[in-house]
Amino acid sequence: MRKTVSTMAVLALTVLLATADITAQSRIRFRRGSTSATVSGRIGVNRGVAGANYRKYVVRAGAGQTISATLSSRNGKVAFAENDQTSYTIQTDSSRDYVLNIYNGGANNTSYTLTVSIQ
Repeated sequence: MRKTVSTMAVLALTVLLATADITAQSRIRFRRGSTSATVSGRIGVNRGVAGANYRKYVVRAGAGQTISATLSSRNGKVAFAENDQTSYTIQTDSSRDYVLNIYNGGANNTSYTLTVSIQ
C-alpha cells in the first residue's frame, strides 16, 4: 500500500511538471539612468521538449512609452513570436509589464542577443 501511494505521488508530480509552462522567462532590468539594456543567451530547438525553443522577456514600462526591441542570432533564425521579425515595437497603453516572446526557428541550438530600449 505504501509503495502504491508513493508511486501515485510520483506520477502526479510528473504530470504536473509535464503540463506546466516551462518556457524560460527573464525580466529585463535597466541600469539607473539608462533607457536600453542588452541580454545574450542560448536558445534550443523543439525536439520533443516543450518550450525549448522559446524564451519570454518581461519589460516594465509606463503609459505612453515606446518599447523598441531588436534581435540578432548566430543562425539568423531567432525572431519575435509576435511578428516573426527581428525587430519589434510596442506603443504602451498603460503602466504594466509587457512580454516579449522570442523563438528559434532554426534546426540547431544557437546564441542570440536582445537589445531593448524604452523612450
